Amino acid sequence: MKKLLHFSPLIIILCGYFVLSGCSKKKDSPQFSAGTGSYTFNGTVYATNDTLTGDVFSGGNDVTMWPKGSATAQNLVFVDNIPSQSSGSVNLSDGSSPSSTAPYILGFNGQIHFSSVVNTGSVIKTGANSFSFSCMVSDDSNPSNTYTLSGSGNY
Repeated sequence: MKKLLHFSPLIIILCGYFVLSGCSKKKDSPQFSAGTGSYTFNGTVYATNDTLTGDVFSGGNDVTMWPKGSATAQNLVFVDNIPSQSSGSVNLSDGSSPSSTAPYILGFNGQIHFSSVVNTGSVIKTGANSFSFSCMVSDDSNPSNTYTLSGSGNY
């Protein structure tokens, strides 16, 4: 339940950020880095369009993996605090500390809202703008339900 409470305000804030940044009266709209990738949630593969945005809390960057077949919030993955280095591996946290700069994963798959389980996986940078990850995620409303999640992409 604690993770669910942490997750819901984050989504509300992210949605508010996107709405407010889209309503800006600046001449130039923000340009998001875009790429492609894929992720596998519990055996089902999703091809994605990936976007990189700044993280308003940690000052880092976040990648959103939007499935190409469904551009809705019913299926997507957020890789928060993606490492900035061009190579190397960083262990995932569970995102329970909003001020942490450790990477973590949040997402939706249908009615399942999930987050990475601490010490069960990592983000591997395979280039300046490319990455892969593999971890266990737990259902935020029932943490005893865990699923495998892996993927890769570029932005």
